Amino acid sequence: MNSKSDIQTDDNIVAEVRRVKEALFDACGRDVHSMFEQLRREQQASDHPIIPRVGPIQQPHALAA
Repeated sequence: MNSKSDIQTDDNIVAEVRRVKEALFDACGRDVHSMFEQLRREQQASDHPIIPRVGPIQQPHALAA
């Protein structure tokens, strides 16, 4: 199921996502808060529906030592 070509495709996708993230980060002066503000503005301006979060994000409990 996981052939070498599947792994290569996954690697290409991951590499592209990382390139896009770095370009966005660079465009915002490498300020993560600025980057997310810009992404929120673009999201609000888009025609795509925004799916609201239904509740608080559940954090996994720390494993006992």
